[in-house]
Amino acid sequence: MHNITAGIGVTEGYSGHLRTGLPWQSVSDGHKLQHTPNILNFIIEASIDAINEVLKKNQSLRNLVDNGWLKLLQMDDEGIIANRYKSNLNWESISCM
Repeated sequence: MHNITAGIGVTEGYSGHLRTGLPWQSVSDGHKLQHTPNILNFIIEASIDAINEVLKKNQSLRNLVDNGWLKLLQMDDEGIIANRYKSNLNWESISCM
C-alpha cells in the first residue's frame, strides 16, 4: 500500500521511508526497465479549437498534457488521426500513412 506524502512521493504502508520518484521506481529496478512504460493516449474527434477551449478551462487537465502524462491526438472528420498536441496549446500535424 502506498500513501502519498507531501505531494512529492509515497511511503509504504502506515510508516516507512519516503520514496520519491515512484513512477520511475515502478518501471525500473535501478539498472534496467522491468517493463516498457506507457503513456495514455487520448484520440479526440473534435476541432483543435474546441479541444484547446477545454484545455483553457481545465488547468488540471492542461497540466497533465503539458507535462507529458497524457498524450492528445486529434481525429479529423474523416476518421484520420491528423494532429498531436505538443504543449502550451500548440499542435503538430502527423501522418499515419
